[in-house]
Amino acid sequence: MMAVRWGPRLPNPMTSTEAAGPQRRRTAQPSPPALSRRSTTRGLGSGAAVFGAQSGSVPQTPARRAVHGAWSLALLLAWAAPGHGATPARAPAGPPQELPLTARLCLLPEAGAAKAPGVCIALEEPRTPQQHAWGLMMRPPLPPRRGMWFAFQPAEPARFWMHRTPNPLDLLYIRANRVVKIDRALPSCMRLPCPVYGTQEPVDGVLEIGAGQAEALGISAGAAVRIEPLSAAGR
Repeated sequence: MMAVRWGPRLPNPMTSTEAAGPQRRRTAQPSPPALSRRSTTRGLGSGAAVFGAQSGSVPQTPARRAVHGAWSLALLLAWAAPGHGATPARAPAGPPQELPLTARLCLLPEAGAAKAPGVCIALEEPRTPQQHAWGLMMRPPLPPRRGMWFAFQPAEPARFWMHRTPNPLDLLYIRANRVVKIDRALPSCMRLPCPVYGTQEPVDGVLEIGAGQAEALGISAGAAVRIEPLSAAGR
């Protein structure tokens, strides 16, 4: 399910067609390693998928040389940027990630209700592009009343996939403090291609919780919710 929201991507030619004598043949291009799980309408797939040349006897077509040259130039410019020394910085370790609990989502009472239902979900909040890209990839099952909140500022249509997410999830799409849609029990997808889920209308964010949690907590489309920092929860 995951997006290049934070910068332009280099071209990704998945296949190319080249002449081979009197006939034409298709040469498969290298597949991206582990794209991120989250995607928006600004581009499916996020993070740093690298399309370098593979080792072996694969012929170097013009398309291959163009992609390899573009990535080589990008890496050279990144290394030569201010603050970089002679030794390139190490790449971050891969997923899974577990972020601190910094907020909570609570159900609000409906009009005419005597009191709030008292249901709250503790939230991890990805903030950096890398945290957004990894999401819940390779994580063990989430415990009850625990989730990950992907906030969009400003609101935008959302597209998610379940690539490398080993446990099914419920996805709650939220706009103006209301649950506008729920995708329930989305299955894992450990290998590409993976289905894409989301909304056509802009949303303020998406909450990922364990499969079945929306039903267990009594959350349905139209439910009123409030998201607040944990620091304000005791006030």
